[in-house]
Amino acid sequence: MHLPCDPQVKVIMLKLIIFRTTVIRFFFLFCYLSYLVSFGQGLGSIDPEIFVNQRDYSYMWWLKTIKTGNQVFAIKTNNYSLAYDYENLSLDNFSINTDGKSGRSVLKETNEESIPSGAGVAFRFGFIKDGKMNWITKSSGRDDDCQLVETGKYFQRRFITNLPDLEGFVPLSSGLEIASWPDRIAFILKLNLNQDYENLDIITQLTLPNEFTEIVELGELKAFKNPNTDSGYVLLKSSESTNISVSGSTVTVHLSRKGRQRKGIEFNAGIIVYPVAKNINSQLEKIAEIETAPLVVKAKQYVPDESPLQVRYNLDKGWHEIILRNDQVKNQADREDTNNGMERIEIAVANSSDKEQIVRLNFSKGRLIEEVASVRAITGISAMLRDFNGNPIGIPIQLSKNWHTGRKPEEVHYFRGPWFHGLTMLTIPANTIITFQYTSVNAHWGGVPAASHAQLCLIGWGANQQWDQSAIGAWGESITYEPDLDQASAPILDFRPLMVANKDGEKWGWTSNMGGADLLNYTKTDGNRSWHSRMRTQYKRYSPNFTEVTYSGIMDDNSMDFEYTASIGRSDDIIRGIYKIKLNVLKNTSFRDFVIFQVGASTYHFTNSKTLAWGNEHGLIKEWQATTGGPSHYINKKQVAEGNALWFSFTDSDFTVSRGKFIPANRGFIIREWKAKINGTEGVPPYFAEYNTTSGRHGGPSSLINITTPEGSSSLKEGDYIEAEIELILIPAKSADYYGPNRNFAQALAKKANTWEMVHREAIGNHLEISVSKGKLVDSYPIQIIAVGNEADFEVTGGLGFVPLTFTRVTSYRQPELYERVSGSWQIIDQSVHGNDFWQSDYDPVTKTWDISYNIDLDSPDDKRITREFKFRCRDID
Repeated sequence: MHLPCDPQVKVIMLKLIIFRTTVIRFFFLFCYLSYLVSFGQGLGSIDPEIFVNQRDYSYMWWLKTIKTGNQVFAIKTNNYSLAYDYENLSLDNFSINTDGKSGRSVLKETNEESIPSGAGVAFRFGFIKDGKMNWITKSSGRDDDCQLVETGKYFQRRFITNLPDLEGFVPLSSGLEIASWPDRIAFILKLNLNQDYENLDIITQLTLPNEFTEIVELGELKAFKNPNTDSGYVLLKSSESTNISVSGSTVTVHLSRKGRQRKGIEFNAGIIVYPVAKNINSQLEKIAEIETAPLVVKAKQYVPDESPLQVRYNLDKGWHEIILRNDQVKNQADREDTNNGMERIEIAVANSSDKEQIVRLNFSKGRLIEEVASVRAITGISAMLRDFNGNPIGIPIQLSKNWHTGRKPEEVHYFRGPWFHGLTMLTIPANTIITFQYTSVNAHWGGVPAASHAQLCLIGWGANQQWDQSAIGAWGESITYEPDLDQASAPILDFRPLMVANKDGEKWGWTSNMGGADLLNYTKTDGNRSWHSRMRTQYKRYSPNFTEVTYSGIMDDNSMDFEYTASIGRSDDIIRGIYKIKLNVLKNTSFRDFVIFQVGASTYHFTNSKTLAWGNEHGLIKEWQATTGGPSHYINKKQVAEGNALWFSFTDSDFTVSRGKFIPANRGFIIREWKAKINGTEGVPPYFAEYNTTSGRHGGPSSLINITTPEGSSSLKEGDYIEAEIELILIPAKSADYYGPNRNFAQALAKKANTWEMVHREAIGNHLEISVSKGKLVDSYPIQIIAVGNEADFEVTGGLGFVPLTFTRVTSYRQPELYERVSGSWQIIDQSVHGNDFWQSDYDPVTKTWDISYNIDLDSPDDKRITREFKFRCRDID
């Protein structure tokens, strides 16, 4: 269908499209809801087209490093690239992408050079007061006023607040919001009045490059088209704006409110943009239908209580917001009942149009809907989509949340907590109704504490950049990450033991923060640290069995690029942080010191351990008393660490600063894999040394262990590299401190607590031997096997606790089965509590297959090293 030229005819056509679409969608949905009487009567499988847009990607990062004052942030998706200069409030680039690459392939390419110059692009905003236009031209200059609200797989959002030019408005809840999905972005100015106001006018204005010379309109939608490429931008006004106009290559959106406007009211005006790589005329029609007659979405909670849920489309955010309840489980006194609590939501999405459409969903609860005191299980929410047979379908849910409410009463930040957003995108085929479940769990998945990795908004805390939080269960943070090294100059910060009571004997709550760890700490010859720069984050697996998040960047002097992948697994004994580190040297580089891994972090520790030890698979090599005091320095020379399953132990631990009612735990780490080329020499082993750090902002004097380059080394050559897998663990200091259910672990603690033997136990116990007879082994720990014909046969020797196990290249997410041979016969492994609630699926958009992840219990009495035989099958049975 071609668009007519007469504007009145266009408007009539648009109204007819809306009327037809709305009537048909409601008819579709009425028929569906009449059919769907109860759970189990929905579709057993999911239409394969629902996965189409999972190849989309989205990243947001600082172009350099905020540690040295750079204040330009970038957003790149498969559809567009953007660079915004926060300090000067200027849009430096906003261009259309046509490379069509998947998210996996662009992680390393998403750097400063991949954002082209933005000639001809401009965005400005302001308000009219006393008849005079006031353009807002400067920021406060403080990084924390360029607030990171949400970041993840799908949705990026920043809020620029505390703007000096906004006189007459509440500083901390007024500002510019930039909200980005892979296919659209919104620039919205929010103004909250702190006094009565006469005749309020708000203006936002976007100027596009002049090669987009052809303007096409459909109702109030404006399309700027490049006639040579058939690409362009489709623009529309935000929900509260009163009009949108075009002059040359500039679009202006205006909100006008005449008369007296009362204090305490929020007003906003903004521009919503769809960058389009090709076929812009047909895309304009599709976008008009999406935004003026959104898909119909219905939701009903049926666990823990049955209740219809409100669903509303938010034009400014581009999402259907499903407003979740915050029900508690029936018996709060029964902790097992609370931990095993589950939330199940039934979803139906109707697309009555003759084109496939994307639906963006926000499963939302908390203060951003209404003022609430808390969100149930917020510290460890694991959420997923499942079909009506309970199979996880593999489309991720971005976990973004906040629980910080502000340290001072006057700090009324717009995005303060508590709130939770579970965000996802689906492709809905034409003339189709899709049905599925949203499931979230309190703390347990299949009766075992679940693993999750989420982005935690810090607004209301006091620092407002990226902070990621992984949790086992839902009793507090387990490990936290700050990839930009913003607050404490280390990437791994809070680190807390699992299922350890406090001094008052209280269980199922926050445990002590034992401080963090540092990695890739490169000290330049001038004595300054080379900061991690251009840090991008790829969230591959969010929850509930096994997490996988990759942080990728480059040193601020462009000498090396690197990435480290952080993972945790579902567990009932201890927290295990698994880090896969890769570093490549890009040019010849001299240094004063180079620390590959450090426990704790010299700038963030809180803990001092009096006794240190190291060893390998054979046991203890050396134990010694730690040295603290004096200036920060190496206690001894760097020495080579030889052997397999290298481990390092910290015992006799206590806090360097008061930790209130908490009790300390013991740290340890294990080098599972190591491969290095240093100064042109292959096969260089790891070196280590004790290092004393002095008191500072984050703890008193403490003795650390540094994994380093060899003693006397002071340079790297282009082409050098380091690849390592390191496991970081926390172990209760006393057997009585642990209240978890793992008997094997409890027995080991009773014999070996507060000794190096507990770290050695972990090192050799999970030094697994894997033999695969069908399939292909990719990794021995955590175990990863490529399935062949949806099957895998293998043996595992060794193991402690619930070990992560992933099968890749599986052609269906439905009805996977894992068996173990027990006493000569095959027995299916079933860890379920609520049915089909013990495995994880992750869709791979590159291979169009699924990864299926389990956690297999490999404990054995007295830690005997035994061999077990398993087989995996996926029969795709409805």
